[in-house]
Amino acid sequence: MQALPPTPKRALIVDDQLLVRAGVAALLEAMPEWQCVGTAASPEAAVQACLDERPDLVLLDLHLPSATPAPQAGAASTTVPQAQAGSTTAPQELEGIGLARTLLSLQPRLRILVLSGRTQPEVVRAALRAGACGFIGKDFVHEELQQALHSVVAGHRWLSPALAAALRDQERTTPALTGRQRDVLTLLARGQSNKQIARSLGVSVKTVEYHRAELIARLDLHDVASLTRFAVAQGLAS
Repeated sequence: MQALPPTPKRALIVDDQLLVRAGVAALLEAMPEWQCVGTAASPEAAVQACLDERPDLVLLDLHLPSATPAPQAGAASTTVPQAQAGSTTAPQELEGIGLARTLLSLQPRLRILVLSGRTQPEVVRAALRAGACGFIGKDFVHEELQQALHSVVAGHRWLSPALAAALRDQERTTPALTGRQRDVLTLLARGQSNKQIARSLGVSVKTVEYHRAELIARLDLHDVASLTRFAVAQGLAS
């Protein structure tokens, strides 16, 4: 008796660009081991599609229009963090990061493969900390997508070679910080003022100002937004 072919894995595509959704869906449909069960252009639509379709994997863009999904009956809260006004480059401001956490809270066994044009090391790290299993840029080739899908579904973490190399290079060039500098940086990234940091650490404001000046000089980062992005990349801010 001839064995039946394996059941295709179910994939959901989340991207705000119609052409990207259509193109990736066409690539998936050409792979016998995969089935595209839907697409979504916003966090709200992605949450609903996951609840309806229960996919095995989500191909997720990180730059999505802001939306706050309504909680579903019997489900965990699905609030997706809104982007702050101003800069949209910080990882914590990318709607897809919050959406990844939300989807995993609804479906813990879900696999998430990020497909994004934003490939800065701090963005990649933020996505992986949010629960993504892999990350590839939108300039991928067909074979790279196949490799990433196979690896992620098999339970492994997958990064495109260029992204993995960029992460390693950044780690080699990151200056070491003292414990107190890391404490100040962590609280600064959480939005605390110099006075609040001084109270939290039990030190004087002048001491905080000294450590802040040392951070600026050592990291060559001259504003709070840049220091915050560095803190996020190092796992110091939540």
